[in-house]
Amino acid sequence: MPTEAASAVPVNALFNGCRDLMLHRSNLQLAAAFDRLSDLLIDNATKAYEPKQVSALLDARSMLLRLRGAIAASFADELTQRADGRKSCAMPTGVEKAVEELSLQSDDVLDEYVTARALARSIESACLGELPSFHQKIALLKRSPTLKLEDDPFSPQSIVSALLSAMQASGETTADIRLQWLRALSTIGGLGFNDVYADLNRYLTDNGVTVQRPRAAQRQGHAPGQAAQGGMPAGQGHMAGGAGQQMPGAAGAPMQSWDQGGYGQDFGGAGYGADMMGGAQFAQLSTQPDAAPLQQLANNLVSLVERLQHVVPAISGGPAAADPSLASVVRNREAMQVSAALGFAPNGAFRSPLLAGVDRRLIDSLTTMQLNTGQVDFSAPAPAPRTVLREVVPGYSSGEISVLDATTTELVAMLFDFVLARRELRDEIKVLLGRLQIPMLKAAMVDRGFFSRKNHPGRQLLNRLADAGIGWAPEDGFDDPLFHKIQEVVDHICRDFVDDLGIFTAAMVDLEQYIAEQELNAKPSIEAETAEAQAADRHIAAVREAKDTVDARISQHALPEPIKEFIEVAWQPHLQDALLERGKESGEYAKAVEALDELIWSVTPKDQPAERAQLSQRVPSLVKRLREGLKSLSNETVAPFFDKLFEVHSGLLRGTTPEYTPPVEIPEASNDTAFDPFRELVKQMERNQWIEMSDEKGALTYAKLAWVSPQGTTYLFTTRHGRKAASLSPEELAEWFRTDKARMIESEPIVDRALAGMFQTATG
Repeated sequence: MPTEAASAVPVNALFNGCRDLMLHRSNLQLAAAFDRLSDLLIDNATKAYEPKQVSALLDARSMLLRLRGAIAASFADELTQRADGRKSCAMPTGVEKAVEELSLQSDDVLDEYVTARALARSIESACLGELPSFHQKIALLKRSPTLKLEDDPFSPQSIVSALLSAMQASGETTADIRLQWLRALSTIGGLGFNDVYADLNRYLTDNGVTVQRPRAAQRQGHAPGQAAQGGMPAGQGHMAGGAGQQMPGAAGAPMQSWDQGGYGQDFGGAGYGADMMGGAQFAQLSTQPDAAPLQQLANNLVSLVERLQHVVPAISGGPAAADPSLASVVRNREAMQVSAALGFAPNGAFRSPLLAGVDRRLIDSLTTMQLNTGQVDFSAPAPAPRTVLREVVPGYSSGEISVLDATTTELVAMLFDFVLARRELRDEIKVLLGRLQIPMLKAAMVDRGFFSRKNHPGRQLLNRLADAGIGWAPEDGFDDPLFHKIQEVVDHICRDFVDDLGIFTAAMVDLEQYIAEQELNAKPSIEAETAEAQAADRHIAAVREAKDTVDARISQHALPEPIKEFIEVAWQPHLQDALLERGKESGEYAKAVEALDELIWSVTPKDQPAERAQLSQRVPSLVKRLREGLKSLSNETVAPFFDKLFEVHSGLLRGTTPEYTPPVEIPEASNDTAFDPFRELVKQMERNQWIEMSDEKGALTYAKLAWVSPQGTTYLFTTRHGRKAASLSPEELAEWFRTDKARMIESEPIVDRALAGMFQTATG
């Protein structure tokens, strides 16, 4: 192992590089976790029954939306202090008070620390694939083979300790609110930190810091106890480079600029190039669940680079231009380099983007163009939205920029081709989003993980803006608060973004807070519409239940026509009222059904004297029950029926048989199980799903699914203002889909859909 003196500079640089990478990635993970936390709190509130619990959850969400920016800033500071050794990394216990301050603490305070420790354990459990080896490397860098995990400044305990301190730093939060946050965060599997540790592991490995594999994993041929790397004892690691040698790519090490042509040494030498071109280290990379389109991109990058070279021949240069036989070699090598820089392994799996320089002159030129792009004047007809990157990016058409920057430009341009072609976005919204082409390109150049990482802040903001824009319609006007907010966010990004991606996170927080406020404002309208739909659904269910009850009896008995008419016209509505007012399990409904059965029995033939005697005894109470059930009807309405009933009963008591109407057989429910894709589509719909509806004139309306009845008989759609757009049965909704009167809008974020679509066409 290198001596302390010989390796002090590179080790410090590597440690600082880990710290900076951890700060960058953990801030992104925290932003994504806060987004998920907001959703969890509102979901839990909708499922809670106790008003106190609902209020606590909503208060916790409101506080989160208001303070998340301050908490994120404080978290970064706290984590930095732990990484620099200025604060302990250990988890607080909640009982560190001095003796003179000893006091009984509330259950909430104690629960807060218990839950924080549980959160740290959940992150640790979710990161077992990457955390142990990374911890060993940190122990190697710190020259501390016995370093405990809780003393590791990059450990889950350190992360949660920093987060808890950041939450407590605000005087506005209470132990109960923090407890709500921590409990919900514990349900988000590891907060995505396994990817962070994978990035850190990769960073150290790429820079020559490795730990010895377990003996079972060593190559055959090593003698027992023989080290696999450099003859080091088992359990120790290895740092590439001799004593005093600067490690490749370490923080603070010189890196060849993209300005100086090509990829420089970062992609060609024994550092990144060896890792990337060999491909052996990718064998154990796991493909993420959402990696299918990403694999397509990785597989199609060769074709994409080839297409760029065909369209812009000067973009490759070098030997391929002089010797066509070398073209395929150049294309494949460049495609692998581009793939690695954008965050893809050769097998299509996700990986952290390899560190690559940024062409500062290109960024500065793009910033100048961005600042010179004026606001859109919507008082005049807006220009048609279109993609402009291929025309305006300096050096793209002439091949004067690197293949990586050209590929990034082309991918962002393809992304906006897709976004600006979406039917669900009105042209005015597309014009606003189109102004973000240059900022998004710069964001993708500053952080190449734009395409491979869903939590890239620029990508998240574009997704949210597009999602919010679906609800706006031209009839809302340009003074509509939502349109004004989207315009405000776009103006802010175009005016102030240079290269700090934090501006996207801050804009995202501001936008989320606005949307949350709008949702709260629309909530009373949605609740009123939902209550109305619930009442209508209960009425439909009651009508159906009462009819089924009556039909089941009429189909089994021959009845005098006046009695059958009475049951259908008068008594069936009485059953409906009992169902609506008291419910199916109520005594009132049971008595109404019992009276119906008694009435039917009373008018069936009575051939035996004993039956007639029994009828004479039961008629008075039956008539009383029938009159009681129909007391809301006027005497003029019910008198004719009771006259007819008296005639039937009198005849039966005398032994005569009235004229009966034969029972009508009810057709059995169809057993046709033919697959109907539109019915299946309706069944799979979930709340907040947006649809596009067309009226007879072709005008479009966008609405989201606000409520589905428990029986699945009613689907209520509302506008973003909470007004009812449509209330449909599943059959009606399926027919709307079948006739193209309604169309489902994909719930997947628009950037993710664009990437999936454009990766499939990358070979075109």
